[in-house]
Amino acid sequence: MKIREMARRCEVMVRDPELKAVAEWKTAHPGRKAVGYFPVYVPAEVIHAAGMLPVGVFGAGGMVEIDHADSRIQSFVCSVSRSTLELGLTGRLKALDGMVFGSICDVARNLSASGSATSPASCRSTSITRRTRLGLRRAVLPRRAAAAA
Repeated sequence: MKIREMARRCEVMVRDPELKAVAEWKTAHPGRKAVGYFPVYVPAEVIHAAGMLPVGVFGAGGMVEIDHADSRIQSFVCSVSRSTLELGLTGRLKALDGMVFGSICDVARNLSASGSATSPASCRSTSITRRTRLGLRRAVLPRRAAAAA
């Protein structure tokens, strides 16, 4: 696959708030799970090591209208948090089997409670810090490389 084609495929995935690529992956891999994670401090490597597809959920930017999230979260909260909640409330994250929220800010910590009340997927909040994440990376990646060798 050429670089331009890869870049185009990535752009299509990033601009798809419906997560069609995730649904296609799950169809191609029956029984496997896909877990979304909110940006920063969530160890995607651990999700991957558990045999699941880690899916970064960074909101929807200007691709969705914020209607439902406004009734559950203040309007001054960042657009990433508001649009992520909107994605969950409108069923656009239904391809995910769960969501993990790191402790990047108070809003992110509370999104797991907002999401679990309105989404069929399991939502969890983690208190993994950058230091812990680096420690996990040092512990997990060498073992994975050794197992591949």
